[in-house]
Amino acid sequence: MKALILDDELYCTEAIALMIAKYCQPPMETITFTDSHEALAYLQTTAVDILFLDIEMPSMSGFEFLQKLQHFKGSVIFTTAYDHYALKAIKADAVDYLLKPIDKSELLQAIDKAMRLKQAPEPDVIREMIQLIDRQITQKDRKVAIPAFDGTYILDIHDIIRCESDGSYSFIHLTGAKPMMVSKNLRELETLLSSPVFFRVHKSHLINLNHIRFISRQDGGDVQMSDGSSVPVSRNTKQEFFQRIKA
Repeated sequence: MKALILDDELYCTEAIALMIAKYCQPPMETITFTDSHEALAYLQTTAVDILFLDIEMPSMSGFEFLQKLQHFKGSVIFTTAYDHYALKAIKADAVDYLLKPIDKSELLQAIDKAMRLKQAPEPDVIREMIQLIDRQITQKDRKVAIPAFDGTYILDIHDIIRCESDGSYSFIHLTGAKPMMVSKNLRELETLLSSPVFFRVHKSHLINLNHIRFISRQDGGDVQMSDGSSVPVSRNTKQEFFQRIKA
């Protein structure tokens, strides 16, 4: 068996290759790429059994990569930090969909599923994938990978009190820790923290609804958070905000 791993983050490709080398039986040969175009050129002349494919990459997305990769006969396993691509992954005929940080047991299960694909009836494969996605999304509600200047932080989603915009950067305010500055704007964090508990009350503020301690209706309205901060609620979001609170 041979696998190609494509991810624009070098440490992600190395982590998957290391787990495969250490735990996969029988042994599997791996080759890694961080450049989509180089990986595409390689696959046009060389066959692999499994393609581990990141989704959000700078030059082209994982889905765009598959569109350019014609007549690929191997199995595709998506690897991503985002759970909202799950249904699109199913439509792309992916064998599996792994959320970062990738769990060793889930990786081995995905490889086993790829190896069994030719023998397994297609509806069974799809059903297994949907069940796994449901389980991973539940896990995603607890953990989130946040890229920062010095690496990637794995945060418990319930520890995030609020996120505050600072131009193209943002501050993440956590329980029991100093604010963390990350190289993501607020819109990117809003997408990354795609959970019902988060709501953007203002163009500069994204809050965890579970950390609200008091809602003021005076002076335009603001909310008091569990860290003692006061966050304004914009006029444009006020109606939807109160509907969410009532829900």
